[in-house]
Amino acid sequence: MRRRKRDKLKPLVHDASKNINSFVPELLARANANIQIGQADKAEFICREILANVPRQPDALHMLGVIAHSYGRLDDAIDCLRQACLSPAAPGLYWSNLAEMYRQRGLLFEGEIAARKAIALNPQLSSAWINLGIILLDIGKY
Repeated sequence: MRRRKRDKLKPLVHDASKNINSFVPELLARANANIQIGQADKAEFICREILANVPRQPDALHMLGVIAHSYGRLDDAIDCLRQACLSPAAPGLYWSNLAEMYRQRGLLFEGEIAARKAIALNPQLSSAWINLGIILLDIGKY
């Protein structure tokens, strides 16, 4: 059964006659499902396959950043999230996650900017407000 699932993934990624963009949502869903069941290594593989075929795909970059963060690779996480946030379609959540990772790295000024961008994009995003509040406390701007 495992072999069959892996074989099913290969044609989606490697069949040059098909447009990989049409498979990105399905592949991201698979990656997310793998994260949910504790198989981040498989999710990382899928995200890297997406990026090999669709460079700078923001959703794959974001997921890869979250995975890197879970492995304690904060600099890699920040790099992936910065790239994801370069997309004009990057949602507030991406910016909020970037803000928190900046804060963890001690880059409070950059974190404040990212948190404010997250709030501008989605004023209802509670994590962005929380991240901004923590950063402002750390800076002493409360």
